[in-house]
Amino acid sequence: MTYESYETSVETSQPVELYTVTLGSTVWYYTSGALAVTIGGTTWEPLAGLSRTAQPQSQEDQDQQVEITLPASTPVVRFFIASVPGQSVEIVVERIQILDVTEARMVMYSGLVQSVTFEDGGTKAVLSVVTSQSAFSKAVPRDVYSAVCNHVLFDDRCGLAEASWRVTAEVLSIVGNVIEIDGLSSEADGYYTAGFIELTGSAPDFRVILAHATDFVTVALPFGTSPLGELVRVYAGCAHDPTTCQAKFNNLINFGGFPFVPTKNPFQTGLK
Repeated sequence: MTYESYETSVETSQPVELYTVTLGSTVWYYTSGALAVTIGGTTWEPLAGLSRTAQPQSQEDQDQQVEITLPASTPVVRFFIASVPGQSVEIVVERIQILDVTEARMVMYSGLVQSVTFEDGGTKAVLSVVTSQSAFSKAVPRDVYSAVCNHVLFDDRCGLAEASWRVTAEVLSIVGNVIEIDGLSSEADGYYTAGFIELTGSAPDFRVILAHATDFVTVALPFGTSPLGELVRVYAGCAHDPTTCQAKFNNLINFGGFPFVPTKNPFQTGLK
């Protein structure tokens, strides 16, 4: 029998859904069914309390949202407890017929986690998931007429190779949002300010560096999973001004700002 035959059968149809949750290089596999499902060497484990709202039928972007409920103890949820993770979380929901898992899986929904709320005293997490098209549909100016550079450090228009401007080192201590990292004192204080720290273990995450002095950096928020004793990548920071672009990175040719914007607005102060 084919998938369509099972799907339309009154007696033999036994559908279950497979949830593939991806955060960076970490992937979790869950199923709404009572038993584990293995296909092509990948196993989706049953997760009690896993459910979702009905798939929207509207063509409007703002309506393309599904709410997925799962236990707050689920590993991916912990990345949202203190703050939003540095990378997007993608969820793909597929439907199969359990009597014939060799048949094609039907993708029911695919999107990015937009927000997470907690219910029932914090025991349940509700993930609001929107389609990728909806998440990126807002009109945002690519460039603004500003003195600071419009580029994101290390993006294609900046042109710098991020591997040349980072170090990999061990986390020696953590006190609140102050992290001591071995070897950062080899650069002058402030070198890593406005850069970021990337976790390299099984729980990928990022934090912006607010300040750097000797081997210590201050981040905006502590990591959800402590990286104490682990290796992390620390990236140089950029003030997005022409002086830093030239003196620190020798990249003034790619500077994406307008440093000579007049500071006086003639519409407010007049021409004199």
